[in-house]
Amino acid sequence: MAIELNERDYLIFKRVEEHRALLEKHISWLICNDDHMAVIRNRLRKLYFCGYLLRDQHSEPLAWLETPSTAFVYRLSSAARSVSGCEQLDEDLLGSDEFAHYIELANLRTLFLREMKAHRISDCSWKTIERLDAPNIDATVSFNVCDKHYLFGVLNHPRLDDSLCDKIQSFLNQQVNYKLLIVSSEESHQRALRKMINVSNLSGRCLLSTHRQLYKCGIVEACLSSSAQLDQFIAPQPLSDFSFCAVG
Repeated sequence: MAIELNERDYLIFKRVEEHRALLEKHISWLICNDDHMAVIRNRLRKLYFCGYLLRDQHSEPLAWLETPSTAFVYRLSSAARSVSGCEQLDEDLLGSDEFAHYIELANLRTLFLREMKAHRISDCSWKTIERLDAPNIDATVSFNVCDKHYLFGVLNHPRLDDSLCDKIQSFLNQQVNYKLLIVSSEESHQRALRKMINVSNLSGRCLLSTHRQLYKCGIVEACLSSSAQLDQFIAPQPLSDFSFCAVG
């Protein structure tokens, strides 16, 4: 079975390479804002059967993520890396902490896309950061709400070691206009993180949440409400109550 690669296929390769591992629904959002899920699913299957994508079963679903038990995870094959000019890698992500990290980070990105599709934000720009390039941060995101511009760094479920606060401070010192959104996979991690942040006097520019909270409440609403607590900004429209909070 042979297919002729098109512009959309190369965009799929680019997004999968950027995030290393993506669920079907993530690819659908990143390629077409989830408007043509069936088309994207069929194309992914063709790319898989033609050897351009690796496909694995999402056998250990994340507790907060609402996805079918048969959800597939896609990664680039060596063939796709060759035709798209990507670096050849030899790594097994499935079943590892790295795999969970990549899926969680991609899901955060799709939450921003959902808000933009709902016309709650505009001019949303996301940049995934390679850990080797900037080990203190996983992504940056900017977006507009009415006439206000927001800048956030994104840090996903960081390791709670002695160097964490120094890494956070380093990012905030370099990016003076940014706030930092730190997302935990479990509430116990969030509680321990909050204690570390408060002791280190970093709470003024850090926003903490869990993936479950953001998935349930909406990531942009959460960011706006917590930002209002941090910088006294009064949102142009009332925001509903939810469990996302600024630390402090």
